[in-house]
Parts: sequence; C-alpha cells; structure tokens
Amino acid sequence: MLPLSRPRLTVGRLHTVGAAGLVLLLVLVACSSAAPTPTPLPPTALPPTQLPAPAGLTAAQRAPLGEAVYSRSCAACHNPLSASNLRRSFDRFNNAGEMLSYAQRAMPQTNPGSLPAEDYLNVIVWVLLDNGKVAADAVLDADNLAEVTLR
Repeated sequence: MLPLSRPRLTVGRLHTVGAAGLVLLLVLVACSSAAPTPTPLPPTALPPTQLPAPAGLTAAQRAPLGEAVYSRSCAACHNPLSASNLRRSFDRFNNAGEMLSYAQRAMPQTNPGSLPAEDYLNVIVWVLLDNGKVAADAVLDADNLAEVTLR
C-alpha cells in the first residue's frame, strides 16, 4: 500500500481557504436564519363613514354619523362644532335636497366633492335633526330629502 500523501497547506492556501470558508459560513448563516416575523397589527375597524350605511336609517341613527363627519371634515371652516351654526344656510335653499346637492358640489372648501355620498347625507340629516327640521324617526335618504322644506 502506498502511503497517502497529504496536500501541503501553505500559509497562503490556509488564508484563502479560511476566507472562503468564512464567506461560505456567513452565507449559510444568513440563508438559514429565518427573517424575523413582523408583528401583526391589530385589526382596525373602518371609520363608520367608510362603511356603507344600510338603507332605511332614521335621522336619529344618521345624526351621530353626520356629527362625526362634520367634526372631521367641516368644523375647520364651520366652527364652532354645532349644527345650529349652519342654520343660516336654510335661507339659501328651498329644500334639503338642494342643500345636499350644494354640499356635494362645493364642500369641503379645501377639496370639494371628496367625501363619500353617505357622509354628505349624514351631515345634512344631522343639521336637519339638530335644528328641528325633521323628526328623529324620519327615514331619510338622498331620494326623499327634497321633501324636507327649509323655508
């Protein structure tokens, strides 16, 4: 049997093998370690105004939704936070349908027409209820709002 000869390791070869081994080790560690799992965010509910409102809501049910929209999107220009602050608007329109149409075209002043249709409706209903123009149990929608006279 012939004696097995071992390859001679020189300092230069050891250095090259060591560097390559280190790189290989780093690649293996990087690939084998799992990336940290992101912590899931808690589920958040959509603001009520982004959810479609069911048909047949009464004025009393729409009013809190309208008040929330008003405080978020209208109060900056129509302060103080009060539906009675908009009472003088009644003189400009024959009925609440006209008021709704105007609001959808011209409000908010900084970005007219940018709110969902239900938001405009809910704000108008809140103003009407707060000013005694409609009963709390009135079922209002965009189709019958013109029946509410303002003058």
